[in-house]
Amino acid sequence: MKKNPEPDLGGRTYARFAEKADTAAATPAHKYAIGDTVQFYLLRGPLLTRAKEKDVSGNNDYKIVRQLPNEGGGFQYRIKSESSSQERLVTESEITAKDGY
Repeated sequence: MKKNPEPDLGGRTYARFAEKADTAAATPAHKYAIGDTVQFYLLRGPLLTRAKEKDVSGNNDYKIVRQLPNEGGGFQYRIKSESSSQERLVTESEITAKDGY
């Protein structure tokens, strides 16, 4: 029986091509989508407790306006307060879904 030759991959070996494809499939994605409502939290105090960060009107609901790339510290988002024109740049670890903690 004749063995099927590997496909022509432009000089790359099949193993390296397959490894690159597996890496691309495992790339993490943003947890929140544009338009999602989230709540913003800051770590405060000597024990780094999580505290809701409210805007000037006392509201803690923000909308995701833009998804930004991972800059080494996790995915980033541009969020906008639902009750004022205040916008912030936050990391994924600083926000949660409105109904979750």
